[in-house]
Amino acid sequence: MALFFHNTFYVWVILGLFIPFAIGGWSGLLWGGLVRTFFTCHITWSVNSWCHVVGNRMFNTKDQSRNNWVVAILAMGEGWHNNHHAFPSSAFHGMKWWQVDLSAYIIRGLEKVRLVKKVVRIPQERIEAQLAKASTTFKDVQENVQHKIHVASHSAHEVAETMMARFEEQKDKLSEQAEHLKDSALREADEIAAKVESAITPKEKLA
Repeated sequence: MALFFHNTFYVWVILGLFIPFAIGGWSGLLWGGLVRTFFTCHITWSVNSWCHVVGNRMFNTKDQSRNNWVVAILAMGEGWHNNHHAFPSSAFHGMKWWQVDLSAYIIRGLEKVRLVKKVVRIPQERIEAQLAKASTTFKDVQENVQHKIHVASHSAHEVAETMMARFEEQKDKLSEQAEHLKDSALREADEIAAKVESAITPKEKLA
């Protein structure tokens, strides 16, 4: 069936434009044909674009897939993309009761009326195991980050202590140099004063 639709793809494209035109004329062609196709394609493409950028990750997968509830509603459940990457063979992408998955509801309905069979379901034990693995990974990452923050804080503290010690050392050296310069200046001033005094004649002294 999939191969049949693939080989007759352009027939369905033409019908998808002709039927709205036959029903509603140019307005039907615009809204029921072109605009519908535009939004359908972009919603489909957003699954492999937005759902790898925006959203949360319920399972620990090797890719950057994410669950995005907006795309999930618009794409009939496909927006639970992280769930899909965790269990690619699952017929249902919504793994929690609150994860709206319209495709899953349709599949369940078709299964009840026996129009579909051999529906792949993931055992709850496997889902819980994956969730536990993701939780453990998150905990490991959290502990690793906390350890790095602790190491960085300790290193910063050591650097600060070293800088303070160097500052105090430089401060003491500068203080010693200042005292030395002060003493040298006082000695030079005394020597200059003595030379001036010795050069003054007795009459100038009396004056």
